[in-house]
Order: sequence, then structure tokens, then C-alpha cells
Amino acid sequence: MIDIKLLNKSFGDKTVLSEISFDVLEGQSLAIVGQSGTGKSVLLKNMIGLMKPDSGEVWIDDELISGMSFRELQLVRTKIGMVFQSGALFDSLTVGQNIGLGLKKLTNLSIDERENRILESLADVNLQGTEDLMPSELSGGMKKRVGIARAIAIRPKYLFYDEPTTGLDPIMTDIINKLIIKLQKLYNITSVIITHEIRTIFEVAERVIMLNNGKVIYNGSSTKIKENEMPIIKSFFTGNSVVDLGADK
Repeated sequence: MIDIKLLNKSFGDKTVLSEISFDVLEGQSLAIVGQSGTGKSVLLKNMIGLMKPDSGEVWIDDELISGMSFRELQLVRTKIGMVFQSGALFDSLTVGQNIGLGLKKLTNLSIDERENRILESLADVNLQGTEDLMPSELSGGMKKRVGIARAIAIRPKYLFYDEPTTGLDPIMTDIINKLIIKLQKLYNITSVIITHEIRTIFEVAERVIMLNNGKVIYNGSSTKIKENEMPIIKSFFTGNSVVDLGADK
């Protein structure tokens, strides 16, 4: 379980997160949404320990990570897989070598076991036979799936997705959404997804946290958020701006 308690983060005079509190239950899929600049990425970085809050607490499995040393934090991160928006593959390494990096650093698997895990993880994302390809030989959708394979290879308890469908066409978006659901069920993964993609919210997430101006303005079911009458929430899902620019002259 992940538990966020009264999290605050500012940069200079700008408050990015203000008294953020919510939890993520084991096995759940949670989408974190909101307009650009609302603090989603900063929240994610605080949740995985890449950034420390000004105040408040982040608990992962009853461990307070915000006060941990680097070594202690590394142990907690063995439970966490991260899927980056760009795929974040090393261009000079093959697909298999990219996936193997995390296995070498974060597990005690033997060389043979790592090789088997690489192949198994690629099969999980329907990319069998690509282990010897270079990232330059992959399409954008394939790179995203290799990024997911790398994240699940360590068999994480928690999997964080940062805009996993950005830049993808509708068909590939559907493929990624179905993969998130498949892997959550297959490995009982707790999924946290930062996204702007409406389809991902409704097809993948059980719960939604919506941020606006650094505050949580919605915390509840993904099916019921469409019924919410708050203007900023309706605007997000309809694409209609709540800003009045005045009549054309």
C-alpha cells in the first residue's frame, strides 16, 4: 500500500503541491490526471523518492521513504517499476541489454535466469524475437512496450507509468491500455498512471486522482468522475475551456 499524507512542495514562491493526501491500495489501478502544470510529475517524483517534499509523508508498505538514506531508498525501489514517457532506452544497447540492466542491478538472478527473464518479459508485451534489435530499429510503439518489458522484468509490486500513450495512434494506445490491464492481473501489480488520455482513464483506471493548482479536487471512481459537475472537471473531459476569452471583435 502507498499512503500519501499532507504532502507539500514548492519551488521558490510557487506552490506546486498543497496538502496532498490519498492512498493506493494493493492491486489497484490509479490514474493521476489534471491539466499541464498542475503538479502531476512532481507528485510522481515524490512518490518514488526522486524528490523530497517540503513537508508531509510518503509511505510505501509501512515504510516512510521521505526520510530514508540513499541505500535504504534503493531497497524500496526494488519493489517499483517505472515506465517513462519516452521509453528512455539506451541507444547503444540492444533491446535485451536494456532490459537486462535493471535485472543485474536490482535482482540476484543468475546470468541464465536473467536471459530467461528478458525473453519472458518480451513475450509478455508481444515482442518475441526482438532481443537483439537496437532501439533505432524500433517504432515508437515498440519502444514503449520495451520500456514496459524492462519495468516488469524485475517483478515489481508497484508499476508507475508516466504518460504511457503520449504520441501514439489510437490503435497503439489501445494496445498499451490492454497491456497495462493484462500485466496488472498477471503479476498482481499495483498501477499508478499519469495520463492525459481519456480512454486510458476509463478503460484502465479503477480510481482517479485529479489535481488542479496543486490540490486534489477529485478522488474517487473512474466511472463516476464523468458525472461530476465541477466546471474544471467537466472541462477536462469535454475539452471545453472554462476560460472566458470574450467575444470576437
